[in-house]
Amino acid sequence: MSDTQIAPAGRVAPYVPPLRRKFDENPTVIVVTGALIVLLLFAAVGLDGFWSAQNLGTLLRNSAFLGFVALGMTFVVVSGLIIDLSVVPQIALAAIVVIALSPHGIAVAAPAAILACLVFAVVNGIGAGLMRGNGVIVTLATATAGMGVLNYLTGGAQYSGNTSLLSWIGNASVVGVPVVFLIFAVVAVLAHNLLSSTSFGYSLRATGTNRSAARIAGLNTTRTLTLTFAVSSLGAAAAGMALAGYSSSAVSTMSAGYDFNALAAVVIGGTSLFGGRGSILGTVLGVAFVQVLLSVLSLVGLPFQWQQFVQGFIIVATLAADAVLRRRGGLR
Repeated sequence: MSDTQIAPAGRVAPYVPPLRRKFDENPTVIVVTGALIVLLLFAAVGLDGFWSAQNLGTLLRNSAFLGFVALGMTFVVVSGLIIDLSVVPQIALAAIVVIALSPHGIAVAAPAAILACLVFAVVNGIGAGLMRGNGVIVTLATATAGMGVLNYLTGGAQYSGNTSLLSWIGNASVVGVPVVFLIFAVVAVLAHNLLSSTSFGYSLRATGTNRSAARIAGLNTTRTLTLTFAVSSLGAAAAGMALAGYSSSAVSTMSAGYDFNALAAVVIGGTSLFGGRGSILGTVLGVAFVQVLLSVLSLVGLPFQWQQFVQGFIIVATLAADAVLRRRGGLR
């Protein structure tokens, strides 16, 4: 087999090994994969209890909770909107609604929780899409208003209850693997296909690359951004219902920090904060890295405040490394 490739202009180009091509396309994923392997090796050698069945089950379950949010957040970041801050009240709202309506059965409670979260998607879509507002400011406004309304309606009270199906999803395991993680894996495959193999995914990447150019090309960017927020809301609703099933309780403060942890996973996974580029595989790796890191930091006894510092430092370091690697490769 020849060691050359034919360039588009008809000239012979040097052969580039598949691994090198993959690195050029998304260098951060390769770096994060290596860092994750190193972290796991450190945990295996230096931490007692990390590989216990209980800790691994907790790790996979927490990865699913964060993963649902991060999958939806990936679409938001690819769209160029940077972050959806309104996922915090949405997660809590979904959990409270599904718990409050649990006496009526999952067939009533789950759709009601999803619809309640989709209200945020519509408002965010109007603000950031139709009115062309800044996505961060729009979602900050809906997050603040939503949390205020939620606290007013609930009075900060904790709700308790469950449905047998949600409780089983949140707590059961199959051959040692939590059911909720298996569901997350299936949802990740569906999200990958949606982002990479559909006209919506194409419109999303085009909008994230240059919204004005996408609009001139005939793409309905308002509809694209509204659907993007809808995907994010579905991820938040899934996380809220899964958390409610796991703990059989819900309170308005239960979702604090999920917005930035999800963004950390997305960014660490190689999705560009400039929009237009990202992958679900990268996000899954980012979720794994974040959760393994948090587990390691917890097992070594690092205070929570320092855990936050380490997370923030890693996000900044990832962004800097990504920028350097892409500048060397001539990528955006």
